[in-house]
Amino acid sequence: MTPEKHKPGYCHDIDIEPETRGHRKRARQIADFVHPRPSDSVADIGKKNTKSELLKKYLDIEIDQVYADDFNFDTFQTAKKYDVVFCFEVLEHLQNPLWFLKQVKGLIKDDGIIYLSTPYRIEYLWSELHFHEMSHTRIQRWLLSPLGLKILRKKRMRYIKEYRQFLIGIRPIFRLLTTFNFAPILNIFFTYTFIYEIRHER
Repeated sequence: MTPEKHKPGYCHDIDIEPETRGHRKRARQIADFVHPRPSDSVADIGKKNTKSELLKKYLDIEIDQVYADDFNFDTFQTAKKYDVVFCFEVLEHLQNPLWFLKQVKGLIKDDGIIYLSTPYRIEYLWSELHFHEMSHTRIQRWLLSPLGLKILRKKRMRYIKEYRQFLIGIRPIFRLLTTFNFAPILNIFFTYTFIYEIRHER
């Protein structure tokens, strides 16, 4: 039987956990990039999570959650159109990202904004939970341009982890010595996520 976290379309959201220092730092990084107005209607893709709760507090806004059982194939349109849609660390988990982004596009108004974040590293450092990690040029060419969308701004953010999980205990050392898998250690220094502001092409 396929473990739940490896099923197609499943978004493994580490943010559905108790709040940590890493969550707070990441939410602050996002809040510094996004600029919803107080009057904007805002949605977040995925289940209610620690990150969206922190963004509500930091940005002083209300956020609706938009969720589907399988983001690869499900239609998740709503009667309401939004000024701003957040989509943080979902894309890399999906085998059908073009369909997914088509659905996300359908949630925004004609002058609406999508704020999307996704990691991009060499394949050796990919998480086992990621189907792909794409550069901004590939995202634009293969996913956004066919949908009439365009990246207007981008920013690289260091992925904030609780580093102690890599350094404390015998397991990380044992794994490093027996399998020569340096990825957990390298990820401490080379894990970055990119956040994009995306709008309709004019």
